[in-house]
Amino acid sequence: MATDAPETLLCCPLEEAKRDEAEFWLEDGNIILVTTTRPTAFRLYKALLTRQIETFVDMFASSTQQEGETYQGCPVVQLHDAPEDLRHLLRVLIPSTAPLFWRKKGDPLPTMHSFSAIIWLSHKYRIEQLQEQALAALKEHYCGTLDAYDARVPVYDQNDRRSGESRVEVIELARLTDTPFLLPVAFCEYLTRTTMRELLRGWPRREDGTLVRLADGDLQRCLDGRREFAKASFDRAFEMMGLARACWSARMAPLWRTATTVRTG
Repeated sequence: MATDAPETLLCCPLEEAKRDEAEFWLEDGNIILVTTTRPTAFRLYKALLTRQIETFVDMFASSTQQEGETYQGCPVVQLHDAPEDLRHLLRVLIPSTAPLFWRKKGDPLPTMHSFSAIIWLSHKYRIEQLQEQALAALKEHYCGTLDAYDARVPVYDQNDRRSGESRVEVIELARLTDTPFLLPVAFCEYLTRTTMRELLRGWPRREDGTLVRLADGDLQRCLDGRREFAKASFDRAFEMMGLARACWSARMAPLWRTATTVRTG
């Protein structure tokens, strides 16, 4: 006799997919998205998704109604994404638990994880308007002038990350989206606030713990930059020593002349 599947599992091609019960398992939804990384199922409204993500129109149209590819009459579509990343994207596109119109002072800021997930998936699925909004926010922090740098305020939670992780993410996102505007401040902060060990080892990234490190070309730029920074620091130190010696000589010269006059007089 057939038995019912466990409450948290789906009878679909990915039998071990867990429902995203807390946020995005809507009982009357008519499309199910299943991530292939740590299989997780999201039951949503097809029309809401296709109106905001045009690439989903063709994707959903190609999904079939064959046995094993549906669940309770809903088509099941597999996405090669991490569930944490998809959840960040869905919170923006179709928030289910915390609608947001205005963020007042003191409200939690977005995390760098959410910035990264939204930009990566917006780029992947060609959600251009959302990608532009996220990049515009990062440009407020990774700005282009010293005055703007001095006046900037945080746009993401500065405490919800490990040292250096966000700057690696920003460099990667700038490369992904061809946004070189972000790079000068990101590289400068990376060089001045990162140890050599961190530079070479990398950091656990995002919620899934994936290791993140710079691409070889950018890593070489950082190594070259650290050498130039060190050279400039030594040059400046020697310059300051020379100025200090000159100042000391200028201050002591009158006293020396006075002492010599008194002694010879």
